[in-house]
Amino acid sequence: DHINGDKSDNRIENLREATNGQNKANSSVSANNKSTGIKGVYPSDDKFKVICGGKYHGLYTTVEEAKSVYNKSAVAKWGEYAKTTP
Repeated sequence: DHINGDKSDNRIENLREATNGQNKANSSVSANNKSTGIKGVYPSDDKFKVICGGKYHGLYTTVEEAKSVYNKSAVAKWGEYAKTTP
C-alpha cells in the first residue's frame, strides 16, 4: 500500500504491508462516484446515501452529514488505512 496514495512514490517509507481490503480503503474516489466527489457518498433523489465497506449506512439530507458518517465508518472499519475526506 502506498501510504500517501501516489502509486509512483515507491520510497520504502511510503510503503506498508496491507491486505487487499486495506489497500482499497486507502484508494481515491471511485470513477462511479464523480457526482459528489466524496468517497462513499452518492446522490439518491434529494438525499445522499453512504456506503462504506460494502455496507449501506443510511440516507442523509446534507452532503456534509453523509461525509461525516462515511469518515467515521471508514476509520472504525480500517483505522490508519481509511482514506477520508476533509
